[in-house]
Amino acid sequence: MSTDLMVPADVVADVRESLFCLLGGAAEAIVHSLEQPQREYHPEWFRADRRELEDALALLDIAGWDAALDSQATGLELARYGPTLKQAVDGYLPVLEDQEAEADLSDELRVAERKPPRKSEIVERVTRFRKFATLVDQRLADPRE
Repeated sequence: MSTDLMVPADVVADVRESLFCLLGGAAEAIVHSLEQPQREYHPEWFRADRRELEDALALLDIAGWDAALDSQATGLELARYGPTLKQAVDGYLPVLEDQEAEADLSDELRVAERKPPRKSEIVERVTRFRKFATLVDQRLADPRE
């Protein structure tokens, strides 16, 4: 396998979460198709979601499923996995941005519970993930970079 895009170790955990979200969306879409009458006559209803599910699973295999292990920089084949990765990243970035927007309130609650604040950690994660999202966009636009 050619590895022409590196996922930095410091974003692997968030990439993993973005893939779990994508996986969930694809699974829900498949369930929706399963609930339709005459589904057995329409395999095309499943194709796109099946591909998304398979690609998300394959990317999780590459990035690593186990969050307990130290994250390692991970190479992947842009032509094969780039579109799925972009979809996952684009879908997850707003989740991180919401966490950032709510960080002050969350930290107030955490301090009241005698837990350490997390705003600076969240801001750093969002910054790294945005930078990675930009890299994915750039590389998909011009794979030669």
